[in-house]
Amino acid sequence: MIRKIKDLKKFFKLKKAVCSISISILILSCLNGCGNSAGDKSVVDPGNTCLNSSIIFDGIQSITDLGASSVRVDWTPNTIASYYSVYEVTGSPVLVGLVSAPASSFTVTGLSPSTTYTYRVRAADASGTVESNVVARTITTGLIPPAVITIASILPTGDDLVGGSVININGTNFQNGAVARINSVSCATTTFVSTTLLQCTVPSSGVAAGTVVGVSVTNPDTGFQNLASSFTYILATNCMSWKTINHNTNKNYFVDHDNNSVTPRVQVTCDQTTDGGGWLAVLNYVHLGGTNPALQTLSNSFPLMTAAVLGSDESLATANWGHVNGTFLSSLPFSYIRFSCQTAAHSRLVNFKTNQATCLSYLKTGSGNCSSLGSSYTPLALHTGIGVPASINGTVSSVVSETLTNFPFYQGGVAHWGIGGLGNRWECDDYANGPANNTIHRAWVR
Repeated sequence: MIRKIKDLKKFFKLKKAVCSISISILILSCLNGCGNSAGDKSVVDPGNTCLNSSIIFDGIQSITDLGASSVRVDWTPNTIASYYSVYEVTGSPVLVGLVSAPASSFTVTGLSPSTTYTYRVRAADASGTVESNVVARTITTGLIPPAVITIASILPTGDDLVGGSVININGTNFQNGAVARINSVSCATTTFVSTTLLQCTVPSSGVAAGTVVGVSVTNPDTGFQNLASSFTYILATNCMSWKTINHNTNKNYFVDHDNNSVTPRVQVTCDQTTDGGGWLAVLNYVHLGGTNPALQTLSNSFPLMTAAVLGSDESLATANWGHVNGTFLSSLPFSYIRFSCQTAAHSRLVNFKTNQATCLSYLKTGSGNCSSLGSSYTPLALHTGIGVPASINGTVSSVVSETLTNFPFYQGGVAHWGIGGLGNRWECDDYANGPANNTIHRAWVR
């Protein structure tokens, strides 16, 4: 019995088998030359020790990247093979797939992006004998494709932005941590509100108004969208610029009055409702009766108007009290000037416009006069003046800084326009001859 068992063991050795004998229970277990029981398909690739010349298999032919997390392994089927084992052999061999013939490919999933993997495919017959090819192929998975960003709109549009103002960027697939830019300048802060809304705080330098404004968004996953010329920000040179894009509210706006991006933009008050709007304020004096404060002449800024009423005192409000001088006025492109005033001395209101060339030239240069204004003006809403400007017959010759204030037009001894005129006279369609009355004087250009 012992001899027969030894002979049987010798036989299996000749057949490249390894047999173990359990004497106690007389059970013979034979493993084939690949280290697994016949028909057992679960064996991990033992390396290069299998030698079964009856299975001719060329091994893995190619690997195709299917994205960041999967690849497809391909081979040419063998007619003898019963199944195919797919191993990852980047390190120690690991069985990742087992497919029955006549399959010619297997998809490996659950991989990491941008990672290198090496694979081998072995064929086995019905008994579980695995052939011994050593062909291996390597591939690196791709990156996760970034989300496709779209930018649909930004609000507000048509505004001249200043540092610290906030705009909304509307679109799709925005991610937390995204960075928004305006004209390639990063927003001071980009706030993620949702996948469809980002809020950009304009950098402290501001974003200059121009013909076009570029908007871009970069996500943390490198997704990027740039619309270089999709949103227009108007280059506002005056109040009419704002009016043309339907900014119809009487309020303060920023303008680039000299159409020069080098000089700072300035804030102005625009009347967008009177006579079609587009009026830019160049003079504002809300004077308290019984006082005679000094005037303020402006050479590079504009007085800002408030809702102050007759009887208020704005003489200490430097942002509101003042008038532009003639030199500054001459730098502004306009064809009409508008005057309005009221006084506590009577109930009449002055409110008219003119484009009389000689008068406009005088107001800009101090040369000439407005004495013919009475035949070339248009009364506007609520105008009830009796002498100004209908009966004007004189102009006080003035230095260029006083052309708007020192009696630019008057009806002698009856009805005057004066703001501290001749030193202390505050007059509106009257001859008060002093500062006693509450007065409001205002002027605009368009």
